[in-house]
Amino acid sequence: MIKIDIKKSGKREFIGEQAFYFNILTLGSKGSDIPLSDLKENIFVLAILDGKLEASIAKGVDFFLLNGKRSLKSKTLRPGDKIEFLDCQFEVINFHQTIKPEVSSLAQKLERIKENDPEGYQVIQKIKELHS
Repeated sequence: MIKIDIKKSGKREFIGEQAFYFNILTLGSKGSDIPLSDLKENIFVLAILDGKLEASIAKGVDFFLLNGKRSLKSKTLRPGDKIEFLDCQFEVINFHQTIKPEVSSLAQKLERIKENDPEGYQVIQKIKELHS
């Protein structure tokens, strides 16, 4: 479980405390756990690894701010840490390893379908377009 308090986001519906009951949280594209503006790919990842919360950015992103200090590489986070990148700001509230790490988010499952079943992925995308 990863719990964060989103202070600023291009998508207003995500502002406030959010709890995610899995070990990896993606931020960025429409298919991510927290979509930001109109990005085409995931640019920021929070992952619980060996009981620690790790933050990392995609190659195309120059840096992020951790507690107001510029960071160019992955960092280990603690409750109370403040993250800022692009139009997003959030604070880490709490985290703990999910009991069943194999349970993943819908976005992660969709990525697996995209890799393993491109035709099925196209069908899902068309259904999403119809319901948008």
